[in-house]
Amino acid sequence: MDRGWSRRRTAIAACLVVVMALGAAALVTNRPGSRDLVVAYVDAIARGDVATANELAPDGVRGALPSATSTRGASPMQVVSVDDDGVGVVTDEGGAGPDLLSYGVRYAVDDRTYRREVQVTRDGGWVSGEWRIRGSLAQRADVALDSAIDHVDMRLGGLTTKVTQEAPPVVLYPGAYEVRLGGGRMMTFGTREVVVADEPVDLDVYATNDALGPAAMTAARDAAKDALTSCLSGGGTVVACDGGAISQSGDELGSSPT
Repeated sequence: MDRGWSRRRTAIAACLVVVMALGAAALVTNRPGSRDLVVAYVDAIARGDVATANELAPDGVRGALPSATSTRGASPMQVVSVDDDGVGVVTDEGGAGPDLLSYGVRYAVDDRTYRREVQVTRDGGWVSGEWRIRGSLAQRADVALDSAIDHVDMRLGGLTTKVTQEAPPVVLYPGAYEVRLGGGRMMTFGTREVVVADEPVDLDVYATNDALGPAAMTAARDAAKDALTSCLSGGGTVVACDGGAISQSGDELGSSPT
């Protein structure tokens, strides 16, 4: 065999190995690192970019993701810090590095600071794999209606939805939100502030006297007037109120009231 050709073939093979190695290195370095991914995620939440945050962490909360318009008019969380190093968990003993990293994230909502963990996992192997976020910083906001209330119209940021007794919870990223609840002309609930921080929140809606709208007050007066008119139509002149019910006096009618 020609030794010159052999040397050239060896040199070509060596060049191919170098090119492949450089290509693999570029493949890895061109992808965002694990911490970079976490920083991009919390920064997206902080600027109210829900669409980007959802894209970076598609797991959501039990598969549910915040609405893209939910932060309109809200005060999103402020990022305080992201740990420089993640706490690694190795699930593949033969792997080149940890398969899961957990980064501590500190953020502020409504003048209070909270700390949570954002986990990233590596899918597809060391060279061709990519880091992705597992889980979500979003929380459930459960709207609980009084049994006397059939439904309310809720406006939260740019999201308007009808909330019923069986409606699923709303999912929101950390921040302070202004929630407007409407019950038509029968009930008025006004505006409330809901602070989403590091745990699920409950928004209870009660049918109280203060929540009665103009139509409800008119309906109540009309019902009382009808009851009084019906009561007096029997010819009685003395009216008694017993247990909240209007009735005629038995002495006036000559018999016991019914």
